[in-house]
Formats: sequence, C-alpha cells, structure tokens
Amino acid sequence: MTMQSSTQRSVWADMTQALSWRDWRVLSTVAVIAVLMVTVDGPLSSLMRSIDGDARRVIDILASSGNSKYSLVPTGVAAILFMVLYFLDASTRRARYYAWLAGASGFVFASIAVSGIATNIVKILLGRARPHAAETLSWPVFQPIAPSGDYHSFPSGHANTLFCIAIAVGFFAPRLRIPLLIAAAVLAFGRVLQFKHFISDSVGGALLAALTTIWLRQLFARGNVVFTELPSGRIGFTAPGRILLNWNKARSDR
Repeated sequence: MTMQSSTQRSVWADMTQALSWRDWRVLSTVAVIAVLMVTVDGPLSSLMRSIDGDARRVIDILASSGNSKYSLVPTGVAAILFMVLYFLDASTRRARYYAWLAGASGFVFASIAVSGIATNIVKILLGRARPHAAETLSWPVFQPIAPSGDYHSFPSGHANTLFCIAIAVGFFAPRLRIPLLIAAAVLAFGRVLQFKHFISDSVGGALLAALTTIWLRQLFARGNVVFTELPSGRIGFTAPGRILLNWNKARSDR
C-alpha cells in the first residue's frame, strides 16, 4: 500500500466517522427537515411577506452577519498573522504558541470554507426554489442543477456559516457553546424573516455545518494539528493549546 493510498483511506475513514456521528441524531434531523418542508415551511414563509419598514431593515442587518466574508477574512488574516509571528519570534516556546494559534484560526477558517463549498454543491444539485421564486409555498419546489440563485435555497449558506462558527469556536470555549448555538439559531432565522429561506433550509445548513466541522476536527486530530486523539478515544488539544486554554480558564475563574 502506498503512502498516498493510506492517507486517502484515513481521510475517508474520518469522513465516514463524521457522517455517522451519533446516527440517530443525524437521521432524526433529516426527518425533521423533511417534515418541516411539507408542513411548516409554507405557512411560516407566508407570514414573512407582510414584514416591512423598520423591522425589515433591522432584520436585514442581523441576517447579514451570516455572510461568510465577515468570518473568512478575519480568521484567515489571524492565521497568517500568527504564522508570521511564528517565523519571526526567536523564542521557541512562544513560537509554539503562535503556531498553535495559527492552526486554531486556520481550523475555524477551514470549517467555514469547506462547509460553505459543500453547501453550495448541495444547493446546485437540489435546486430548491426560494420562497419568493416558488410557484407554491404549500409544497417544496425543486429544479436540480438550476443556474439561477433563485433555486439555491437549500441548505441556507448563512445558517451554515453561523453554525460553523458556533461549533468551531465552541470546541475551544465549551462554556460558550450553548450561547453561541442559540445566537447562531436566532441570526439564521433572520433569513427566514427576510423571505429568502425556509426554516428547513436553516436546519439543513446547521446539520451540514455540524457534520463538516466535526469531520475536520477529526482530520486535524489525526495529524496532531491543534487537536489530538487522547488515549481515552476522545479528542483533546495538543500541548500548546492545553497550556493556553488552561491559563485563560484560570484567569477567568479568579
């Protein structure tokens, strides 16, 4: 077996493990999405038509937070900055911390980017009509491989980005995980209020975000980049990360 084929099998094994992540949760979420499509999506979206004026402007501002450029740029810049500091710092100990921080920023960046690419592929393949473009709201309308963005509704890219950020950052700050997920859900709902997405689109974006981000963490852990596989089978942080996060936790507990 060549080294390349071995690596490909490892990546495939990690992806398979992520896709089977607590199967009952994945399957139940898929079932919820299907039920939402034929029950809640239409009536809920119909209510969104009447929102206008100041309320619409506030919703537009909040919903724009899910635009990936607002997260890809800062995390990408942070990763590059920490790598520059890594190469310039003469202290081996500090350099190790900079390298870890560069990897952590890169992980968040990669989570958003990879999940975003996967989301766009699914959007094109399914071709679900957005609420304003659908012939009827009472039943989901699909036009696979449609070039028009009017048929790129499922899954929601904004929801996908927001949940990627919440899940990825939540790995580093477990105490903030629930508040981050709640914030992601609230902001993602803004796209439903905008009449740009159905509620099932947001749930689909969240599910894809969870699968891709968990898979990437497993991939990073296999290479001992930022994360590492512990003897217990759980995934923890490599040494610089453990020291930094424990130090930060000790300071916050004072």
